[in-house]
Amino acid sequence: MPKIISHLANRGLIITERGKSGGIRLARKPEEISIYEVVEAIDGPPLLNICMTRPNECPLNTRCKVYDMWKKAQECLDAFLKETHLAEVEGPCSNGDENLSSEGS
Repeated sequence: MPKIISHLANRGLIITERGKSGGIRLARKPEEISIYEVVEAIDGPPLLNICMTRPNECPLNTRCKVYDMWKKAQECLDAFLKETHLAEVEGPCSNGDENLSSEGS
């Protein structure tokens, strides 16, 4: 968890404050932080297939019949994650006990 927090803080997505009244809060409004930014901060760019960033590593790259399919799917995923923001997914978690919220920040 500390590593994830560090990645998010380094990307300016959260602010951490030490001390008795410290904690973690969003650096911007949830409507301004895309899911893409969060995923990229933690894991790097979301990739469906290695050939999206390193096509030369595949011996079939010049004659691959599915490369265009992967490319289109990657573009759709990127667009979806960039258009979806934290505000759209905040709310009760699956167990109903916790809440992802920016309240109090």
